[in-house]
Amino acid sequence: MQPRAGDKFYKRNSTNFYKDQHYLHLVFEDLTVVPQTEEKRTLLEVGSGVGNAALPLLEINPALNIVAIDFADSAIDLLKTQPLYDMARVSASVCDITKDALPDAVFANGGVDFALLLFSLSALHPDKMKAAVKKVVAAIKPGGKLFFRDYGRYDQAQLRFRSGCKLQENFYVRQDNTRAYYFTTEEIADIFTEAGLVPVENEYIRRQYANRLQNVVRFRVWVHAIFEKPPTATDTTQK
Repeated sequence: MQPRAGDKFYKRNSTNFYKDQHYLHLVFEDLTVVPQTEEKRTLLEVGSGVGNAALPLLEINPALNIVAIDFADSAIDLLKTQPLYDMARVSASVCDITKDALPDAVFANGGVDFALLLFSLSALHPDKMKAAVKKVVAAIKPGGKLFFRDYGRYDQAQLRFRSGCKLQENFYVRQDNTRAYYFTTEEIADIFTEAGLVPVENEYIRRQYANRLQNVVRFRVWVHAIFEKPPTATDTTQK
């Protein structure tokens, strides 16, 4: 998603397009762990949108703070109007991960414990993905984890694109000018291991959804992955 297209998208759809994601604590269980000490954990969400993914986690884990970044000004403005937005626990900033430095809040405690990329990497141009990921990984503390979920190769949405929507192999532009790349697990392994992470999980999720009223069946494919930064990794949490 390009910044201008992203702004138009959120101005048009407000907070109504995406539903709050209440499954993350089930698939990324580390986000629910409350430390026995009073120490807080910090989650960096890249491409936060209006906060549908990260903000519900605040209710589940009282020890979790969030740094949310998105390159759409309107998305961050809307995030700050959400009922769950708490300035004491959430720092939200406009940031284009492909060219901007990460905000100071990321490094306030020597880096973040977790990073979340939820259907956000696919919006970047393929040539910019690896550099963006390395920037995120540099902000993760040794022993921290990165949680990933995004579009998988041959998802039905990919197969339905017209030829004129194809920008390059497996990379497409939608009618609203937002963009989407469709990954393989091998590509994800390559991107994140090259950045210095170790795979914990990396698999396809395949789902079939039937609409009986419309007699339509949709086949969805996503890549789900968890990567860990080695505990002995050199601390690179500097901008």
